[in-house]
Parts: sequence; C-alpha cells; structure tokens
Amino acid sequence: MAIFEVGYETGAHHPGFLLIDTPQKNLGGKAAADDEEFADVHLVERFYQHVLSWLDGPGRGAQIVIVDNTPPPIAEPHIAVRFTRDPDHGRFGLIDNEIG
Repeated sequence: MAIFEVGYETGAHHPGFLLIDTPQKNLGGKAAADDEEFADVHLVERFYQHVLSWLDGPGRGAQIVIVDNTPPPIAEPHIAVRFTRDPDHGRFGLIDNEIG
C-alpha cells in the first residue's frame, strides 16, 4: 500500500490501481482479544479508514480493489460486488454459471 501511495502521488509509472486480496488474513488475526492495539477488528477498521481517507485526499483518482470475505461496516457503501455462494440469492461467484 505504501509503495502504491508514493508511486501514485509522485506520478511514477504504475497501472493506476492496486488489488489487495484478503487483507484481514495478515492484520493481527492471532492477537489476543483484549489487546486493543493489535486486535484484529481495530487494525482492520484502521486499515479501511486509511484507504478511504487516502482515496479522498492525495489518492483521488486512484483505484483500490479489496477482496475481503468480511469487510467492516465502514466499507459497506463502497462494495461493488458481493458474492453470496447461494445460487438463489444474488451473485453466487465470479463465474455466473458455476455453482460449485
């Protein structure tokens, strides 16, 4: 994320978007529940807050695609596609006719 931010802000050559797959996997998932500084929910919320703040400021015009199984409520208004894994409700998955 930091490399993308610097590259975007300085006009370096890059595709103009960043894809982040499953960010919660590496954001304090093994922290003790009572450790506020490193508890998963706090780091995840701060990560999403940072992304949204950056995109609204110096990163305006950049695109960040985040693939996340359980995005926090702050991300809800920004979700473009939600896969349900239920063929009778919404989109099942990435490939429309594949129901696993």
